[in-house]
Amino acid sequence: MQGLYSPERTLFFVTLETHARNHIALAAELLRLNEAREALADCVDPGRDLFCLYGASETELDEHVTALRAACTFELKIGVPQVALVEKPMWPAECVHFPRDGIKQTFIRVKLILTPAPMETGLTFASRVFADASTPQASIQAVENGVTALAKRGTHGDYRVRGGKVILSELASDQAASTEAIQQVASAAFRDALRASVSALFEPLMQVVIDTPKDYEGFVLGDLLGRRGQIIDRSVAGPALRIVAMVPLANMSGYADQLRSFTQRYGTFSMQFDRYEQMPPAPSNTPPFRPAAALRAA
Repeated sequence: MQGLYSPERTLFFVTLETHARNHIALAAELLRLNEAREALADCVDPGRDLFCLYGASETELDEHVTALRAACTFELKIGVPQVALVEKPMWPAECVHFPRDGIKQTFIRVKLILTPAPMETGLTFASRVFADASTPQASIQAVENGVTALAKRGTHGDYRVRGGKVILSELASDQAASTEAIQQVASAAFRDALRASVSALFEPLMQVVIDTPKDYEGFVLGDLLGRRGQIIDRSVAGPALRIVAMVPLANMSGYADQLRSFTQRYGTFSMQFDRYEQMPPAPSNTPPFRPAAALRAA
């Protein structure tokens, strides 16, 4: 199992939800949107018909939402736009899971081993259990499907899981166990493993390049530091100043207007994704990210 989408294309997301009777219609519209606009959408929670729509920028995400609204003939609830954080396991963990009361009174036992991996590898799945008469390939695939389903929403919210390797080391079930039941148990086992690994949230870190007249240096630097920016380079060419900084994407909301205000409209900037970085501890009464300000919920 590789691959949650390229981070450069999934920096922002919104959640989409509709009435259960419109679930199939929404899935079809998202498929058409993906083909027409190269949009990125996932069904992250089939149980409550929840989808996520991703974009590389606030503008691109806004365009995707506008196109989807124009195509839908049914009521669509669109959540607050958010910066797409990712969840990463920090320590190795093992988890054996089987429901106490069983699912339909069947026996299912799933043991998963979770180990951290580089963020760029996404999330991978491997099985040490070989398919045979007692453990058909469909059951092993159901475990992978259960891991994949949970990886799309994680344990901290609707954030994808990256930077880990999941190994199926044990799988046992009686013949009455359905693949759907095995998938549910596998999702529960993966959730327990993530919690045992003390998984953490990571945020997109952007490289920001600012060009401004040198007279406004103090205003620009002070604002960057207030956005948790780290100054990487500073160069002067006559009256012109170039500053290179690393800034969390969640803190770049509204920066274009702020920079123009500070520099009398002379300042310009560009930014691109650099890497993910673990989020610092936040007060318990504040959200772990700041919503993108350019979009509004329905």
